[in-house]
Amino acid sequence: MRISDLRIDGFGVWNGLELGELSDQLNVLYGPNEAGKTTLLEFVRSVLYGFSAERVARYFPPVHGGAPGGSLRVSHGQQTLVLRRYVSDGQENWSIVPLGRAETADDDLSLSALLGDVDETIFNNVFAVGLREIQELAGLSGTQAASELYSLALGLDRVSLVEVLADLDVSRDRLLAADGRPSVVPQLLAERERLQEELGELGQATRRYLSLRARFARRGGCQTRARAANPPGTHARAVVSACAERPLGAPRGPRRAARSTAKIRQLAARRAGAIRSTAREMAAYSAKSAKRAQAPGAIARAGERFGCQRRSVRTSAAVRGAG
Repeated sequence: MRISDLRIDGFGVWNGLELGELSDQLNVLYGPNEAGKTTLLEFVRSVLYGFSAERVARYFPPVHGGAPGGSLRVSHGQQTLVLRRYVSDGQENWSIVPLGRAETADDDLSLSALLGDVDETIFNNVFAVGLREIQELAGLSGTQAASELYSLALGLDRVSLVEVLADLDVSRDRLLAADGRPSVVPQLLAERERLQEELGELGQATRRYLSLRARFARRGGCQTRARAANPPGTHARAVVSACAERPLGAPRGPRRAARSTAKIRQLAARRAGAIRSTAREMAAYSAKSAKRAQAPGAIARAGERFGCQRRSVRTSAAVRGAG
């Protein structure tokens, strides 16, 4: 869309102003302060995007009279259209009429389509830079002015690309600071190393547990074979020889082998002592059982002897009585 003509019936200080045959390249409008240059820019913005409450309060009613509003002639593709916008009785009215047609609006035309879906914020920052933005640039340094121009030229809806880049820098420093400050990525890496160390320690502990469990299982098997091969009371060397048939694993050195052998001998000696103690207890129990088994016979024999003695006493008494 290209603006070729404009007409202001009444807007601020302007009344009955017509500017036609505007160039499609560069148009320069100049004048002294308070001549109405900014008012002209605000009129173009108003016809395209509407009379906001701020504009109505500032520019209406027109200083020199006239119908509040005006029109723009624009070229869109192969068409030439007239955009009209007025305020009447407090109500805003607008229309899009193809040039040469009667005052009937074309319902098939859309102002949003003419503007290419560019909203007012983008239009003001990119296509209609005003005095306020220029005054802000005047007080900036070269680098700041370049950033501001970059923001005005490429900024989108209330978002400046310069601000976006600054936010990205802050987010990057928060994730990974270049100057060594605390950030998220180093903390995560440190946590990862700590967890890896813990996993290694847990793995070693697991392997140690499995090794000890296997050793205890092998020792239990050796003791079982020793008890089966040797009756109770056999010397502890029988247990040592039984364990020697199935070694516990290759020792790491002579000292460890000597300690393992001494430990096995101690365990075997304790086991043999327990076996001997159990054998003694079993022998004592057997002796007691034998005595208990012999007790009824002894009682019977004692009874027989006692009976014989009673008969002898009775016989002696009878003999004395007969005498």
